[in-house]
Amino acid sequence: MNPPPSATPDPAGRRMRQRPVLLWTGSIATLLLAFLISAVLISNGGLVAGDAALHTWSLEHRPPAAQSIARAVTDTGTSLWPYLITFLVLQG
Repeated sequence: MNPPPSATPDPAGRRMRQRPVLLWTGSIATLLLAFLISAVLISNGGLVAGDAALHTWSLEHRPPAAQSIARAVTDTGTSLWPYLITFLVLQG
Protein backbone atom coordinates (compact mmCIF):
# COMPACT_ATOMS: atom_id res chain seq x y z
CA MET A 1 0.00 0.00 0.00
CA ASN A 2 1.42 3.36 -1.07
CA PRO A 3 1.16 6.43 1.16
CA PRO A 4 -0.95 9.31 -0.13
CA PRO A 5 0.96 11.74 -2.38
CA SER A 6 0.74 14.58 0.14
CA ALA A 7 2.45 12.48 2.81
CA THR A 8 5.59 11.76 0.77
CA PRO A 9 8.33 14.35 1.02
CA ASP A 10 9.23 15.97 -2.27
CA PRO A 11 12.43 17.96 -1.79
CA ALA A 12 12.71 18.84 -5.48
CA GLY A 13 9.15 20.14 -5.61
CA ARG A 14 9.67 22.12 -2.43
CA ARG A 15 12.79 23.70 -3.91
CA MET A 16 10.85 24.64 -7.03
CA ARG A 17 8.24 26.44 -4.92
CA GLN A 18 10.91 28.24 -2.87
CA ARG A 19 12.88 29.47 -5.89
CA PRO A 20 10.50 32.34 -6.84
CA VAL A 21 10.44 33.53 -3.22
CA LEU A 22 14.25 33.57 -3.09
CA LEU A 23 14.40 35.32 -6.46
CA TRP A 24 11.99 38.05 -5.32
CA THR A 25 13.76 38.43 -1.98
CA GLY A 26 17.15 38.73 -3.66
CA SER A 27 15.83 41.21 -6.23
CA ILE A 28 14.23 43.40 -3.58
CA ALA A 29 17.36 43.32 -1.44
CA THR A 30 19.54 44.28 -4.43
CA LEU A 31 17.26 47.17 -5.40
CA LEU A 32 17.12 48.40 -1.81
CA LEU A 33 20.91 48.32 -1.54
CA ALA A 34 21.26 50.22 -4.84
CA PHE A 35 18.75 52.81 -3.62
CA LEU A 36 20.57 53.27 -0.31
CA ILE A 37 23.95 53.67 -2.02
CA SER A 38 22.47 56.22 -4.43
CA ALA A 39 20.82 58.12 -1.58
CA VAL A 40 24.09 58.32 0.34
CA LEU A 41 26.05 59.47 -2.71
CA ILE A 42 23.49 62.11 -3.62
CA SER A 43 23.03 63.37 -0.06
CA ASN A 44 26.77 63.90 0.35
CA GLY A 45 27.32 66.04 -2.73
CA GLY A 46 24.03 66.84 -4.43
CA LEU A 47 24.94 64.99 -7.62
CA VAL A 48 26.68 61.68 -8.15
CA ALA A 49 30.25 62.32 -9.33
CA GLY A 50 29.71 61.39 -12.98
CA ASP A 51 26.43 63.29 -13.20
CA ALA A 52 27.90 66.72 -12.44
CA ALA A 53 29.64 67.00 -15.82
CA LEU A 54 26.56 65.76 -17.70
CA HIS A 55 24.34 68.17 -15.78
CA THR A 56 26.59 71.13 -16.58
CA TRP A 57 26.80 70.16 -20.25
CA SER A 58 23.04 69.77 -20.58
CA LEU A 59 22.42 73.16 -18.96
CA GLU A 60 24.87 74.84 -21.34
CA HIS A 61 23.45 73.20 -24.48
CA ARG A 62 19.70 73.28 -23.97
CA PRO A 63 17.65 75.19 -26.54
CA PRO A 64 15.24 77.92 -25.40
CA ALA A 65 12.24 75.74 -26.34
CA ALA A 66 13.39 72.99 -23.98
CA GLN A 67 13.79 75.53 -21.20
CA SER A 68 10.24 76.81 -21.80
CA ILE A 69 8.84 73.26 -21.75
CA ALA A 70 10.72 72.45 -18.54
CA ARG A 71 9.35 75.59 -16.89
CA ALA A 72 5.81 74.73 -18.04
CA VAL A 73 6.09 71.21 -16.62
CA THR A 74 7.46 72.58 -13.34
CA ASP A 75 4.67 75.17 -13.11
CA THR A 76 2.08 72.50 -13.87
CA GLY A 77 3.46 70.23 -11.16
CA THR A 78 3.48 72.88 -8.46
CA SER A 79 -0.09 74.11 -8.62
CA LEU A 80 -3.64 72.81 -8.50
CA TRP A 81 -3.35 71.16 -11.95
CA PRO A 82 -1.80 67.80 -10.98
CA TYR A 83 -4.49 67.25 -8.35
CA LEU A 84 -7.25 68.19 -10.77
CA ILE A 85 -5.84 65.97 -13.53
CA THR A 86 -5.44 63.05 -11.12
CA PHE A 87 -9.00 63.48 -9.88
CA LEU A 88 -10.38 63.56 -13.43
CA VAL A 89 -8.39 60.50 -14.49
CA LEU A 90 -9.56 58.53 -11.47
CA GLN A 91 -13.18 59.43 -12.24
CA GLY A 92 -12.99 57.99 -15.78
